[in-house]
Amino acid sequence: MSHSLDVELVGDLEKSRKYAECFNVNLQQEGIDQLIGNDSAVVNPIAKIQEHLSILLAVEPHLYFLFSLAVNVIFCGGSLHAVGGTTSAAIGVVWGNPEKGWKTCDYLEYFVHELTHTLMFLDELRFLHYKSLDLMYDKDNFSLSAILQAERPLDRVLHSIVVATEILSLRARCLVDHSGCQIHPATDKLIESTQKAIAKLLSHPNRDKILTPRALEIIGICQNSLSPNDLLVS
Repeated sequence: MSHSLDVELVGDLEKSRKYAECFNVNLQQEGIDQLIGNDSAVVNPIAKIQEHLSILLAVEPHLYFLFSLAVNVIFCGGSLHAVGGTTSAAIGVVWGNPEKGWKTCDYLEYFVHELTHTLMFLDELRFLHYKSLDLMYDKDNFSLSAILQAERPLDRVLHSIVVATEILSLRARCLVDHSGCQIHPATDKLIESTQKAIAKLLSHPNRDKILTPRALEIIGICQNSLSPNDLLVS
């Protein structure tokens, strides 16, 4: 086990397996048997994460301190399905599966992506985001997600809209060179897909039966943040 600043970085394989068990549940609706395995594409991925957490601290300390407040643990494990994630079953735990070709911008966007999910879980506990899980997970009520551009349950769609908005905000601050990032779509495409996802969600016929006023408030904040003139960077 090692510690990078205020976030515990788990290198122990057995401990990582125990954290992975929190993620390897309730995967039926995603069509996945096991999300996280043992092998990682990157040699010593925890060291790479530690290195880039230090970069995050150097380029935007306020963002790093928010990250370290919300995220307690990062562990790594290989996967054929994703490069990382969070789960409401273990809020504050982040899983990483970085790829070999990741640049600094990919690591920073990964941190923001998982931090946003974590903060959304916490906000949901405080304010509630959903009125009916039965309606939400009915496939007839799925809507378009902002990043994957796939039909998904509205909780996934809401999260994707907020994550995309925060990624665009990160890029607009020009902390590092974000050209050629692999982890998320190009900025112009991400703006367009996020605007489409918001428009479709707000016109959803069962929107008010599934989403609470707080969830709709969050969507409105994201919608007001998506000005191409402010977000497009060279």
